[in-house]
Amino acid sequence: MKRLYALTLTLTLLLALTSALGLAVVLSERFSAPLGLLAEGTRAVAQGDFTRRQPVVSRDELGVLTESFNTMTAQLADAHGKAEESRRATETTRAYLESILGNLSAGVLAFDEDLKLRTANPSAAVILQQPLAELTGMALADWGKRLPALSPFAELINEGFRASREGQWQKEAEFRVANLSRTLMMRGSRLPGPAVAGGYVVVFDDVSELVQAQRDAAWAEVARRLAHEIKNPLTPIQLSAERMAVKLTDKLEGADQDALRRGTQTIVSQVAAMKNMVDDFAIYARQPRPGQMQHVDLSALLLDVLGLYDNLRPHVALSLPVAPVFVQGEPTRLRQVFHNLIANAVEAQAGVSPPIFAIALTESDGYVTLSFTDRGPGFPPDVLSHAFEPYVTTKAKGTGLGLAIVKKIIEEHGGRVTLENAAPQGARATLVLPTVGHGRPPASIAKVSI
Repeated sequence: MKRLYALTLTLTLLLALTSALGLAVVLSERFSAPLGLLAEGTRAVAQGDFTRRQPVVSRDELGVLTESFNTMTAQLADAHGKAEESRRATETTRAYLESILGNLSAGVLAFDEDLKLRTANPSAAVILQQPLAELTGMALADWGKRLPALSPFAELINEGFRASREGQWQKEAEFRVANLSRTLMMRGSRLPGPAVAGGYVVVFDDVSELVQAQRDAAWAEVARRLAHEIKNPLTPIQLSAERMAVKLTDKLEGADQDALRRGTQTIVSQVAAMKNMVDDFAIYARQPRPGQMQHVDLSALLLDVLGLYDNLRPHVALSLPVAPVFVQGEPTRLRQVFHNLIANAVEAQAGVSPPIFAIALTESDGYVTLSFTDRGPGFPPDVLSHAFEPYVTTKAKGTGLGLAIVKKIIEEHGGRVTLENAAPQGARATLVLPTVGHGRPPASIAKVSI
């Protein structure tokens, strides 16, 4: 009986223990499943997936935890969306600004607080003709060591910010760019904000053509007024001097007669010189006449002009294309250009023996190039950069209008003119003009000695 009781008790305890274990497993699974889902959702959030939402199946602490997790992921998704939207807006703004800077004709340089270059737009490199990308991160004071041609430019920027009290300055300065004198309008400004976002910016543009156009217009107006005001009294002065010589010569004797003759001759010769100067002024101030434009064979016109310089025949090396090359121009004005350049070459070689006049005419890609080269002393650097301005000359006599007239006429014909010193000695003037229909480009060059 006791054994039966003990067996029954043992079985009952085993059954109770088994039931408890089963219940524990069921309850464990019931409570751990939502926690597992929460853990999986947490891992997804850590990987950037803010779309996970867990179902709330109870109102106990676990339900509150699940609901809090869902609220947190919703807030994170909203914050992530706003951050992504802000990032896209920032990238769009940056791309827009880069597009503006990339297409801006002016040069833009951005510096940090230590005047180290942060960025430069493409136009800055084009205007300065220097690889500015190599200077990124380099202090402005060290630019001259890497690119010596930029040393004056860097010094001017440094001086501008150093001398400016409010961090803003503006200057117009001339620099040598690719061996040419260019006028740059520069403006510097300090950027507001903390050191990380602040710094300096410099904006500059090449205003050489604008400055030159203003100078040309001013000189043309001066020349027009001088030609008008001076020319009127010259003829009466000359006639009066000649009349005095005719009427008084026979009435005077000896020294008095010689003095009268010398005086009247001086007046007449000086009036003639002033008339020549006035003619130069008139040519420089004259406006183009579109009605006089026509097809001009440059080779024929050049040969016609050279025919007036018979004494130069042994010293001229002329290179012309076989086929005619036509430009749209005013023959009288172009003839004036050729005369001025040849006359300059003659005067430049007054003390050179033997003188050489090398004239070459070529055509390529719709443009004709005509060069005049001599063996004279060339131009000093300070004169070369301003050679086309009125009254700039190396001659003891003359108005300094010859090259200014050449430039004005060529530009009126849609062309350009350059001046350089030739190696090893001499100077070279090069004219470039657009051509009109002239058949196929010349296949060969005929050399003519005149």
